[in-house]
Amino acid sequence: MPASILTEDFLAICLILAYGDMNMELEEIICRVESFQSSSDRHFGISRYDFRNAINMLSFNIYHETGIGNYKEMLAIKPLLKNWICPILQYDDVYFNDEGEHWCEFERKSPSPKNLKMRKFFTVNCDHSKKDVLRFLNEIGYNKAILLKCSFPGEQR
Repeated sequence: MPASILTEDFLAICLILAYGDMNMELEEIICRVESFQSSSDRHFGISRYDFRNAINMLSFNIYHETGIGNYKEMLAIKPLLKNWICPILQYDDVYFNDEGEHWCEFERKSPSPKNLKMRKFFTVNCDHSKKDVLRFLNEIGYNKAILLKCSFPGEQR
């Protein structure tokens, strides 16, 4: 059964599991996602591998769109979350199905109000303190509940 996560929710998941630390390496965030999935018997997407695969696919998309570097090398250099915020928010959602993970262009006429607020907050200053990031997320309606809202029980694959 297919699933999707809005990109603003995907970013909120990353930031909440990073405790607001925009300077955390993506690999550490992925490990925290996988730990949450294991301890809660839940998963993002249709299997426990989908979150990691979505990051890999985003890396591939960035490489394909810019032609800069090798997409596998992009992940090997231990990228920081703050450098991936804008690429994440340029999409509408992440779609998961049996064929893989897909970053989908906007189907709506414009990004959602939350997406726009996130774009503004993170492009004005990409060195916010952890406390400021968590306060901002709370102000726009994000907290740890997003982990349950966007995940599914058990293993589907």
